[in-house]
Amino acid sequence: VDEAWRGSAPAVQQERAQSQAATAQEPAATTAATTKCTSTAWKASGYSWASTVKWYYNQTGQKSTYAKDALRKGANAWNGTISACDRTVTSTAKNDYLRLATQKPNLTDQGGCSRNNGYNVMGWGKLPTGTLGVTCVWFDGNGNAREADQRYATGFKWSSTATCSGARFDTQVVATHEWGHLYGLDHVKTGTGQVMEPSGGYCELDGRTLGRGDMTGISTLY
Repeated sequence: VDEAWRGSAPAVQQERAQSQAATAQEPAATTAATTKCTSTAWKASGYSWASTVKWYYNQTGQKSTYAKDALRKGANAWNGTISACDRTVTSTAKNDYLRLATQKPNLTDQGGCSRNNGYNVMGWGKLPTGTLGVTCVWFDGNGNAREADQRYATGFKWSSTATCSGARFDTQVVATHEWGHLYGLDHVKTGTGQVMEPSGGYCELDGRTLGRGDMTGISTLY
């Protein structure tokens, strides 16, 4: 609270120790930030959208209060004029949030894609251990995307506020990654510092903004 830890003495001691450890690791964090802006790694999934992605949100089971807003920010990270890493690119990818929905995303508890129904629905549900989110995209033989659904795992603790602390995953960061999949980007190698890396840790807020490779990818596809 107000930049000071309050609570039992052992808890305060533990949090101060963790904070000092994080400070000691700042050079590594600096290296990661540099990699994010130097790596050009990106990979296409083989599809893209010719029109605006009009989507719905099912808030049943949501694990953070402002989850819908976090998903919208994640979606918009890939649209329009994007400035990061001292670069600016333009993307014609577009999305339009419509309203809350009662229908569920067409995904299984095992993270598989079930039958599509013509609606782009984002929501929450069970997923396999270690999986934060899954995006399913249905597209035709020419690579034209027709529908996409997303499911975010209810088996974790999440955060959707400006800051994040503890053993939580940032909803906006994971949503930005999943919307990258939705628009047609695949995973890149771990260590490249890009949003489209296959995994992340607790409260890694740096993933809210795109890396150089992410920007190259989205501006190439759109």
